[in-house]
Amino acid sequence: MKISFCLIVKNEEKHLRKCLNSILPIADEIVICDTGSTDGTIDILNEYSEKYKGIFNIFYELWQNDFSYHRNRVADEAKNDLVAFVDADEELTLKTDTKNEVLKLLKSYDLVQVKANDIQKGKIAMTFLRPLFYNRKVYRFAGIVHNKLNYFGKKQKPETSYTGIELTHYGYDLTPEQIERKKDRTLPLLLRRLDNIEDKEVLFYLCQMYFTVGDKDKGYYFGLRYANEGDDIKLKYTTIYTLCDKYLEDKQPDKADELLSRFIDENISLDLYYMLLRIGITLQNKEYIRKGANSFIYRYQEYTNDISLLSKSFSFTFNINNLVFCYFYLSVVNSMDYKNNWRQVKDNYENLDSEFKGFLSAQINYYQEKNILFI
Repeated sequence: MKISFCLIVKNEEKHLRKCLNSILPIADEIVICDTGSTDGTIDILNEYSEKYKGIFNIFYELWQNDFSYHRNRVADEAKNDLVAFVDADEELTLKTDTKNEVLKLLKSYDLVQVKANDIQKGKIAMTFLRPLFYNRKVYRFAGIVHNKLNYFGKKQKPETSYTGIELTHYGYDLTPEQIERKKDRTLPLLLRRLDNIEDKEVLFYLCQMYFTVGDKDKGYYFGLRYANEGDDIKLKYTTIYTLCDKYLEDKQPDKADELLSRFIDENISLDLYYMLLRIGITLQNKEYIRKGANSFIYRYQEYTNDISLLSKSFSFTFNINNLVFCYFYLSVVNSMDYKNNWRQVKDNYENLDSEFKGFLSAQINYYQEKNILFI
């Protein structure tokens, strides 16, 4: 069994070397389609193709305004049925025996997911499970933009998750100019999807796109539509978190409270419990703080013990900073387990990033000096 890695690229000189270096240790073949690069991408491809003879299969094709077309086209060019699709702005972190472990999994599963982190402003902005390895005999990409793998075989094997690989995606860590170019490329494709009234998923992506480019009115419009009409729980919870985050940013906590209260239930996502904490802090609601923080801590441990739970949601909040923040606010509201909560803050303090340490230190000083407790 061998694995072919597949990429479509255009003007990717910034991240391409990092991507290729990360996949070379486990790739038997690397198939790349360039769709019109004008920067140094072609030079990098030629350099690697010369250095690693027999590994690279590089071809060129004009962009067809359809991501699935190009992804499937590259997969069809591969020598092997076991395929891994990566973007040029992604990087893999591997364990020592990753390839052998992946090949064992692919004997029993047709699709293997890995933990992925989106980076924005140099930090992890979102964590989720991302399909990486798949059998091209039974999976094909569908959708012109924000496409996904669809199964077309006769008897579907279960999917699985693998913790020996972590994927880092830098594609959302963009300058204002890059955001504008991304909008110009992606927005027309999303708007085309609106023609299909059955395609509710496009409402989610339009919400995210419009908020990204600063058009809040349209972001709210499409986000609320998806919250009301969407049927994918994973995308719905992400949409609700995004909307509530924007409401708090716009100093409208009552609207955030009203929206979140419609979706509080026993199976709520990690992110929405954290949002309940944030709303509680803003509204000085002790009950919200306790429920949000305690529930987040419980769910955080579940996610840590079983990474497959990330398949049910994208997560903006699955990180140590937010875990410590929950313990801290449970201390602030004089939780019954005050000493344990405060110990958790102190024990994990050195694991926090420097910016969050500064923020937390300011919060600690504030409450110590003012001795303020929520009522």
